[in-house]
Formats: sequence, structure tokens, C-alpha cells
Amino acid sequence: MVKVIGVKFKTSGRIYYFDPLDLDFHTGDGVIVETSRGIEFGDVTCDPKEVEETEIVAPLKPVVRMATEEDWQMRDEYAGKEPEAFYCSAAIKVSAWAFSVRILPGSNTRHASGCCLQEAAPESSSAPWS
Repeated sequence: MVKVIGVKFKTSGRIYYFDPLDLDFHTGDGVIVETSRGIEFGDVTCDPKEVEETEIVAPLKPVVRMATEEDWQMRDEYAGKEPEAFYCSAAIKVSAWAFSVRILPGSNTRHASGCCLQEAAPESSSAPWS
């Protein structure tokens, strides 16, 4: 058995396990962890618990530290900028295309691969998005 905490990076989505080390975490706490994408802020979704080694992806990465007040402020600031960054990134991608598209919100990822692009209909169209 291995002691872990569950961490989420978005309000919906997968729960990832991290080694809590000797720190005391509870559901709702903010943590700083290292992922394959770098250092990220995550939310603890379950108190420390014991799980079978077959339930984890080895090697289990440790928590870097508990989130500070400054981390929470940065998270809120970045969350406010996320919609603008999403549309800016998608607009740059479609600007090279030779046809008109309409950018619709989707599940936003850090790489803007979650945007939904839809070919724009002519002005005279009765399409629901025009």
C-alpha cells in the first residue's frame, strides 16, 4: 500500500495521485506539484489515503509544497486571463487558413488544442451561429 493524495488541475477531469510526503493535506487545499507540463497548481480532492500500488502510475511524484497566498492570487489572476489567451491563440492558428471560421469555446487546454472551430456560413445563411 502507498500513501497518496488526489489532485485535480481543473474543476472537472481526472484525479492524479501524488506523494504527500510528511505534509498534512486536506480536501480543498492548494498544492504545488511537478507534472510532465512543469510546475502546476492543483486542488487536493481527497485526504491522504492508502491505495494499492497497482492503482498508481510509477514513479509516484512528490508534492513540491503547500500553496501559499501568493500562489492562490496568481491562480486567480491567470484564470481571469484564460479566455483572452484561448481566443488569441485560436485566432493566431486560424489566421493562416484561407477560409473563414468561427471560434467557439471548448474545453481549454494549455496548448489550445481544446478549441472548437467551425466553418463560417455565408452572410445570407440561416445557420444558428451566424
